[in-house]
Amino acid sequence: MPRRRPALPRSPVFVATRRADVPGVCHHYASVDGSVPGAARTWDHHVTGERINLEAMPDTVDPAAFDGVGTTLADTDALASVVAFLLGGAARLPPAARATLESASHWCDHLVAHPDHDRRVNARGRALDAWVSARLAAAPPSGRSSEFGRICRLVARRVLAGGALPRGRTPSHRRLVRALADAGR
Repeated sequence: MPRRRPALPRSPVFVATRRADVPGVCHHYASVDGSVPGAARTWDHHVTGERINLEAMPDTVDPAAFDGVGTTLADTDALASVVAFLLGGAARLPPAARATLESASHWCDHLVAHPDHDRRVNARGRALDAWVSARLAAAPPSGRSSEFGRICRLVARRVLAGGALPRGRTPSHRRLVRALADAGR
């Protein structure tokens, strides 16, 4: 008889910068990579100073103790922390998946390879960041929170299954820097 994989929590994954944007079913929720107003617990590297948010996440967390998890900005760094949250904490991530998520988060926040990982891991991380960015960019602003929740769960299921993480085409560094500069970032 095959072993059943643990199920992911069914509670919402969302993006909110105001309490009014938090799903109505959420009353005791967590916040990652940003401080969602009203969160019962927040893990935010912008406050605590880590390079990426996955470094701010606890080794273990009981996602069943919360009725949702949110962030203030849907991006790859937030996705990595949501995945860790859904799977029970950063220590619950398999080493290869954790390395790829760390690299993807570093590409997202710093636009360069993670200094603690080799070229292959950083290539996988950059490709994951490209995939996440493309999926979020393709979603209309009104659907970005829902899309973020979908892709967080998809990546978490892939990690649980031991499968390859999604990969997107990486834009040239010059084009990315130019696009960010044009956007005032």
